[in-house]
Amino acid sequence: MLTDAQKKRWTWISTGVAAILGLSLVWVSCNDNRGIPNGNTAVPTTETPGTTEKVYELDIPAIEQKNAELSAEAEEGRLYGNLEVSDERESYSGDGYVTGFDGDADNKVVVEIEVPATQHYDITLCAAADEEVRNTLLVNGEDIGEFTIAGKGEFLHVTFHGVFIEAGKARLSIEEIDGGLDLDSFTLTNNTDLYEISYEDAASQPVNEDASPEAKALLRNLASCYGKTMLTGQYASSAQNQELELIHNITGQYPVIRFGDLGSYTDKDTENAEEIEAAIAWSRAGGVVGFMWYWTAPMEQGSVYADKTDFRLSKAVTGEDIAQLDPEELQELLDQRKISAECYALVESIDQVAGQLARLKDADVPVLWRPLHEAGGGWYWWGSDGADAYQWLWRLLYDRLTAYHGLNNLLWVWNGQSRDYYVGQAYYDIASIDVYLRADAEYGSRYGQFQWLYALTEGEKLLALSECSRIPDVDAIFRDNAVWSFFGLWYGDYLVGQDGTLNGKYISTDDLIKYYNSDGTLSLSEYIKMSQKSLAN
Repeated sequence: MLTDAQKKRWTWISTGVAAILGLSLVWVSCNDNRGIPNGNTAVPTTETPGTTEKVYELDIPAIEQKNAELSAEAEEGRLYGNLEVSDERESYSGDGYVTGFDGDADNKVVVEIEVPATQHYDITLCAAADEEVRNTLLVNGEDIGEFTIAGKGEFLHVTFHGVFIEAGKARLSIEEIDGGLDLDSFTLTNNTDLYEISYEDAASQPVNEDASPEAKALLRNLASCYGKTMLTGQYASSAQNQELELIHNITGQYPVIRFGDLGSYTDKDTENAEEIEAAIAWSRAGGVVGFMWYWTAPMEQGSVYADKTDFRLSKAVTGEDIAQLDPEELQELLDQRKISAECYALVESIDQVAGQLARLKDADVPVLWRPLHEAGGGWYWWGSDGADAYQWLWRLLYDRLTAYHGLNNLLWVWNGQSRDYYVGQAYYDIASIDVYLRADAEYGSRYGQFQWLYALTEGEKLLALSECSRIPDVDAIFRDNAVWSFFGLWYGDYLVGQDGTLNGKYISTDDLIKYYNSDGTLSLSEYIKMSQKSLAN
């Protein structure tokens, strides 16, 4: 796996911004999964966990839905630092607008709005800039998210959807990132879309009609739990499962999902032969297996990063139907110059990783398979040559692994994180997003990302938080109706310190214990108990 220095930190902005299986093939129902005492898991451990069997009940405030339309002029707020009122731009409202956002740490505008009810609101900013700038909205001191104002020199609107605010005075302010902002006004209206989100329409059958019984059962299990509880997940930095054991020692629980990486199997310099065995062992113990693929570019100067390799995906794209051709047929096309060396190398690399996935298939292990992740960011080679090339590669990979290699144990997790990179409903089973925040930022539910992904998938797919810098607030995900199917906490500093103990920088011991023993999350012991209960019935 990559080091933390290599791992990209990327926060996806809100919707409106800028526009397990191992015991048997059992369908696990999550309708009555709470209140089950923590029992012994099937995963061996060398230390005794230091927690009790306490279950933390969800703490969700009462929501009172009321119609509201409130506004406040920025110039009427309290101004600090270099901020001042100006009227030089046209089309402002009120008596002017606030200018002077120049990056000074003392700059701050604070506007107070009396909020009539405890509920979710849409917050619209009216602002202008002469060049594209990013800044952050704060509500009552909480980081709501970044927003971008296009540099058109005219006042534009940016909306954050579904922000939870308690009744009373709400303090709205801006934290500078780029500065360069002229701020005109804030408008709050009651949100209605959030309360209309439903979990019932998410597909419970894989898109691959030939999916294995194990893969079908796993997706049914996830769909059964969707909206009722969030499955716990953790990335393991090695086959020794240091992170998973640490979680167990602190919380008394193991995560349901063990996430790993298959990148080493296509990197000639580092092969990790133990990773597949570790995944099989986790499945045998009753857990769910997830794999991503840090795919090293398959030619010279190989790297996952676009700026560190000379490989260009656009050179590999072809109109030839190559997904089900054998190596000899591909070589013939290469010799005839009907496909490029880059194209041939891609397929060769896909076949290489298919050999490892086949070991999981032969062991009857279903896999949450998340290749070509974070493509919309452009920093990985599979996303840096644009959406068309990415979509071609995704479909080649899907067809090659399913139709040619018969890897029907895969549930496909799309993680392109951009509407432009969307591959279509027929080519994936679960949609996910990766969200990293500063260590001191309130992680919350990430409802903005949930709503964006829900709208993109039209509510027809399970949604997951596939990578995160800390565990989302379990109370908040239910309060905000943003109940992710599962989360995957990244490894390294996000969990483990250099001495092997909990780092504490991103999540405290108390929060870790609470989240793994919450009424709103599912741990491995609970998953196994439900599997056993289903078998008994």
